[in-house]
This record gives sequence, C-alpha cells and structure tokens, in this order.
Amino acid sequence: MQDKQQGDWVSRRSFLAGVTGMAALGVVGGLTACAPATTNAGGSNNETASVTSGGALPANWDLTCDILVIGGGGSGLTAAAKAAELGNKVILAEKMERVGGDTALSSQVVQGIWTPSYEEGDTKEIYLEDLKQSHWATEKGEMGVALPSEFPLTNAWLDNCPEMYDWAEAGGMSWSAVTSPYACYYPQPQWDTKHTRHYAPAGGSLITVLQNIAEGAGVDIQIRTPVIELIAKDSGRVVGAWALDANERIIAIKATKALVLATGGFNADRGMMSRYLPLQGMGFCGGGDGNTGDGHLFVKALGGALNDMSLGSHWMVYDDVSPSVLYNGASMIFYGGAEGQADATDLPFLLINMNGERFMAETMGYKWVGYHTNNQPYHLNHIVFDSGTVCQKWFETATTRYPDVKYYSAETLDELAQQMQVPAETLATTIQRYNQLVDTGVDEDFGRSMRGVGKLETPPFRAVRMRPRHYTTYGGVGIDTSCRVLKEDGSIIPGLYAAGTVCGTLVEQEGLYYQGGNGQALTFGYLAGKTAATEESWE
Repeated sequence: MQDKQQGDWVSRRSFLAGVTGMAALGVVGGLTACAPATTNAGGSNNETASVTSGGALPANWDLTCDILVIGGGGSGLTAAAKAAELGNKVILAEKMERVGGDTALSSQVVQGIWTPSYEEGDTKEIYLEDLKQSHWATEKGEMGVALPSEFPLTNAWLDNCPEMYDWAEAGGMSWSAVTSPYACYYPQPQWDTKHTRHYAPAGGSLITVLQNIAEGAGVDIQIRTPVIELIAKDSGRVVGAWALDANERIIAIKATKALVLATGGFNADRGMMSRYLPLQGMGFCGGGDGNTGDGHLFVKALGGALNDMSLGSHWMVYDDVSPSVLYNGASMIFYGGAEGQADATDLPFLLINMNGERFMAETMGYKWVGYHTNNQPYHLNHIVFDSGTVCQKWFETATTRYPDVKYYSAETLDELAQQMQVPAETLATTIQRYNQLVDTGVDEDFGRSMRGVGKLETPPFRAVRMRPRHYTTYGGVGIDTSCRVLKEDGSIIPGLYAAGTVCGTLVEQEGLYYQGGNGQALTFGYLAGKTAATEESWE
C-alpha cells in the first residue's frame, strides 16, 4: 500500500522542484500596535505596563476575571469550561456573532486514543509508531527534513486524550467510535493496526455539548467581542486585554491569573496567507471567517515564537456550484472500496483542468487534490467520468450521499467540453491517452493507482466542477507541553497560554501526518484550561 501511495506523489515532488527558486518568506516584522485612546497612566496598583507598544495599566478595568479565553471554538470552549470547573471566574471573548469556530464546521470527528482503545489492545506506543510511518507523506518529509527523534507535543496530545474524552463524556458528550483509518481516504499512510482512533458525538455536535458544559460551569461568554490588544506589564507578564464590546465600546478586561489564546489559524487573512503561504493564499478559505491570525499577531508583538508559518495548509475540495463536498465524501466511502470487496476501485474518474488536461494522480488524496487544483488555471478542476459499470457505481454512491450535487452531462465528449468550457480537442486527446493507460494497467504520466478502473468511453459523459479551499494552517504560535506560549528564545511569556489551531498543526510540525484538528483542539484546550487554572494571581 505504501509503495503505491508513494508512487502517487511523483507529481507533487515535480511541482515542488519547480518552485524551489522562490525567495524565502520572512516573518511579520516591525509590528507596533497603538494603545487604545482610553489608556490612562497610573492606576490603583500604580504599576507601569506594556500595552504592546507601551503605556500603562488601565486606571479602571471594565471587566475582571481570573482567566480570559480569547476565541470560542472547540479549544476555547474546552479551556474555559475546564478552568471554570476548577473554581475560576472565566470570561470567554468571541469576536464572531456565535461560538463554534472551525469545530462547528468540521466533520465532528475527534482524533486520539481513549480507554476503549486500550481495551482493544491498542497503546499510545503503537499509535506513535504508526504515526512515524507517515513521515514520507508530510510537508517536512516532502521537503527532505528528517524525522525528529522526539515528539513532545504529539506525546502531550496522546497522553492527555483519555482524560479529555472522559471529562467530555461526564459533561454529556455521547462518544461514538469511528473506524480509523479509512482505507486510503487521505491517503494518510496506512498501517496494519485497525483500532478505533476516532470518536464523534453520537447524534449531536461538539460545540453544543461544549457550550453546555461551559455555561453550566459559569463561563461568561461574550459574543461579538473582538480582542484588539493584549496588556502586559513591563516584566512581560500578560495581565489583560483591550476589546470591543458588542456595542463597539473599547473596554479593558483584567485577567488576574492568565489568558488563553484560542483564536484559530490565519487562513482567512489574505495578507498573512500572502506573506507565509503565497501559493495557498491564491485559493479560497474553507475555514471559519474568524481565522484572521489575531493570536499570531498578539504573540508576535510580545516577542513570542511563531513556528513553521510557511509549512503549509490542509485542504477540502468543494463542488464549485453546489454546497457539497462530493469528492471528499465519496472518497471516504469509495476510495479503496470497503475492505474485502472483490471489485474495490480507486476513484475511477479523471481530474481535468480548464485546459482540458490531467495534472496530477487522482489517487493522491484530498489534501493534494486541493493543493494542486489551487495551482491550476482559475483554481478549478473537473471530475470527469462516464456511465460505464465502474464509474456508474461510483456516481450512484456519490449522489446518494450528496443528492444536490450539480453536474454536467452530455452524449459526446465535444458537448461535455462545451459545458465545461474547456478545449474539446484537448479533452478528447486526454481521455484517449488515459484509455490507453487503462489498457496497460500503468499510469505512466502521473503514477496514480489503476486498481479496478475502466476506460472512459460509455455515454453519457459527466463532469463535476470543483474548487478547493484551505481550511487550516500548519504553522502557528509556539507552545510547550503545558500550552504556555513561548518567546523566540524558548522562554515562556508569563500568564499567556494557547490551544487549538492558533498553534498550527502540531503533528505536522513534528514530521507526522495531519490527523485532523478537533483532537488537538479539545485535548490542548483541556490541558490549557487545567494548567492556566493553577496560575497564581498577579495582583
């Protein structure tokens, strides 16, 4: 299996070779944030402070809490709920009109090992060894960066998963096991271990349960309240934040113990994407609209570390003219087929760009389909297939799951090309070439798997237009295994914690393949809330 998948990656490596000469990207520099006009010198404690660019502690604080959590997605709600359960007064400031973040938009699957996994015979050590086998498929593996000898953040995730799962279950989360890994879905490198390593809330949503837990613990959730600056003493200890309340009034929020950043990635900010990930930045954001890198900028302004900001992003491949994720969903069901099926097939369609040409191995997995499609003309591709036995089965499977998907259909390739708005002659040549490759059983052009595919020659011919979106970023705020935010020299920024995708994708940073965002969000959110709750008051 791994040999087949590695063969699929030829086009990825070729593409990387073509951009090797690009100039290296720098980090955000020269950040100076203006202190709000309401800042006053002095104050009841008569201490000076650094309000990012300098100033003094507010004379009057509008709101006071023990712990301020910034961001109300999965990590923020979990951190706030856990800290409040431990006896702290917690304010959660969410800049959007509702909580949820990327977690609300996700598949609701939470990755990680849990007590039932151990009872099946799985162990953290087996899980980690399996993950190590994924290095060849990671961003760092592709760049030739050697697999590190230690994985502190991945270990922190796996060590704390069981406690987080138990805590959520006690709070009302009814976990349902999800078979993992899917046969070739990512295609993350497959291993022989077939234990349950994914869980989802049965019949509900993660955010609904987490919000109930947080509110039940007494968390004060302030929506439409964007934090605009952090407030720190001259010593560097973070003590609060300036924010806009729901009435657009500038307010000062004091946090006597700690702040937790749970602000998400930066993939919704065109400027940051252009700086760090210019190729991905040409595409469309599939994550939450609030992912504008706020936490990254706060940390950078305080001299904090931003790790692997140019490492990459993950992708979802959407239909361009209907609200479905047909490629992803159908891949999950059909790519590789159900294990043991004699007629298992590896995605029998072609990916065709606006020039009417193939441009990659169709079996590379959804992340790379999104990545390569984004770099095609107009950032578009088409799934092209016929009505032969193999493709018809795939089509029926896909449209059963996504009945609203829009597709082109034509009795001839010329008519299909006209609907797709691609050159008819080129499309015909491309399909003729592919049919020749089906006869030989080897994709000499891009190295895709040819298991169970058939020629595309039976009308009607069909096409679905696809447009990818990046939905998470791999780089982010540097933290230690207790979720404390780090400076560039490796020391901590006192009073400041971070969890979730504001920290990027930690397994990718450690040379392991992306495992989804929810497992990291909830586990590190839980850990951040638990650890921040033990901070001593600075007053």
